[in-house]
Amino acid sequence: MEIENFEYILCRFYCIIFFMFVNKKVNEKIILLSIIGSLDAIKEEAVSIDEIEKFLFSPHIYHKLKQKGYSGDILQIIEEGCELEDIFSLLPDKFDGVIDNMRRKSLL
Repeated sequence: MEIENFEYILCRFYCIIFFMFVNKKVNEKIILLSIIGSLDAIKEEAVSIDEIEKFLFSPHIYHKLKQKGYSGDILQIIEEGCELEDIFSLLPDKFDGVIDNMRRKSLL
């Protein structure tokens, strides 16, 4: 199996897991924990921004969560996550601060 196919399958599987739970509050906690873990992994260079954009910080996830009526705070964090590659490329000196700020928002 090619890596791209595996990543696509993993992405779709992750989306299904997000929406499996009936209780939206539980889902929101899972999403916030995923955001925190993803931001930590990016900061520690354990994963790339591209990898995280494939399953969490993507317009697809943003629109699915918005459609389902998820918290505006979560939507804002996901939207900011979609811009991480641009920030890393254009404003590298601000990148760690942006990650820290997103992480703080996820803890509230």
